Amino acid sequence: MPKVAVMDLGTNTFHLLIVKVNAEGHFEELHKEKYFVKLAEGGIGTIGAPAMERAKQTLLRYRGLIDEHEVGRIKVLGTAALRTASNGDRLLTWAKKELDFDIEVIAGEQEAQLIHSGVYQSLPQHTGRYLVMDIGGGSVEFIIGEGGEALWYQSFPVGAAVLLRQFHQQDPIHRNEIAAIYQFLDEKLAPIHAALASHPTTWLIGAAGTFDVIANEIPSHQSSAYTWEIDLEKFPHLYQSLQATSLAERENSDWIPYDRVDMVVVASVLIQFVVERFGIDRFSVSAYSLKEGVIAEMLS
Repeated sequence: MPKVAVMDLGTNTFHLLIVKVNAEGHFEELHKEKYFVKLAEGGIGTIGAPAMERAKQTLLRYRGLIDEHEVGRIKVLGTAALRTASNGDRLLTWAKKELDFDIEVIAGEQEAQLIHSGVYQSLPQHTGRYLVMDIGGGSVEFIIGEGGEALWYQSFPVGAAVLLRQFHQQDPIHRNEIAAIYQFLDEKLAPIHAALASHPTTWLIGAAGTFDVIANEIPSHQSSAYTWEIDLEKFPHLYQSLQATSLAERENSDWIPYDRVDMVVVASVLIQFVVERFGIDRFSVSAYSLKEGVIAEMLS
């Protein structure tokens, strides 16, 4: 059976997924891992030397794993940081020369479409209309979908690394900083109001990442093998708790992954904003995202 590898080189995280494809065109996960490279730790405009070195070391490891699994097809995609960093081409050139990786830097709208394709595979059958949200470091993708079709999609440069760097200066975060984030998001995410007026829905589906952390902490139940229904009434308490924490407290937490302690607060502000502003009354989390969408596209 053929094997396929997909790499998603995000602003915060580099993901690797290796799968085996069967005769019916379905895939079985063989290996999956992620590494928090944090390309934008010095800002999204330039990749700093430490981040560049972490990126190279991670890609070297992924090359070894791909060779170990004897993968036949490889797809490597770069997203927000590699779209905007002035020196992102250095990593692309190095990866091609040293590892024979052809990194394709995709537009935000293509990223959104692939995320939708991945999330849709995880949903229960006969679902209604939904709003997908994928929080990256540099950008956040929103997609309104129904019946496997993306009715509307857009990528916005309001990712967790952007919000952290621009607004979260005090520890714990100050209410004035949260107000500033809300003002920023009201401006940047204004097109979503018009999209929801044309394609109404109050069901939010979070795509992996920070949403996985929420699903692990708030009571939930599985509606499919890869989708969890979150008790939305419990989210405000979690949100308020995160606002009150210092970085040291989050670092000592037994439920927040260490590599998310810096950005989880602004990410939760972003989610709370969406819940409030867009009248969300149903909240789900999908384990699938861009990587699974790429595989679906490769197999179609």
